[in-house]
Amino acid sequence: MAKRLVDPNVLCMGCMKELNMPKEPCPYCGFYLPAYQQVKNSLPPYEILNGKYLVGKVIGVGGFGITYFGVQVGLNRRVAIKEFFIKEYCNRDTNTLHISIGSEGGRELVERFRRKFLKEAEMIAHLKNSH
Repeated sequence: MAKRLVDPNVLCMGCMKELNMPKEPCPYCGFYLPAYQQVKNSLPPYEILNGKYLVGKVIGVGGFGITYFGVQVGLNRRVAIKEFFIKEYCNRDTNTLHISIGSEGGRELVERFRRKFLKEAEMIAHLKNSH
């Protein structure tokens, strides 16, 4: 039996659960989009990545990235989305969401850490959780 696709406009961007009243605070987690303070340089809620991941709220920011709560569209599976973003070297254009790096030396450093980030992501992707 195929899963029913959920309209992203009725999902809470805080916990990705389906809401009966999407204009009200979420009864499950309390998230309320009009009160959400977007983290500097983060993607906005409702952004779609690679045509299959819906971005929700930021759940963590570190020196090497931004982590979002999200959902894998089509499978309706809640996920954590980890974006590689070294805050000391990267900047995001708020209109285009394009990321730029200030200097050539910065680009080389960012590329080296990006390779490490991707290697870690590949290892995590191979983990299985039976729970």
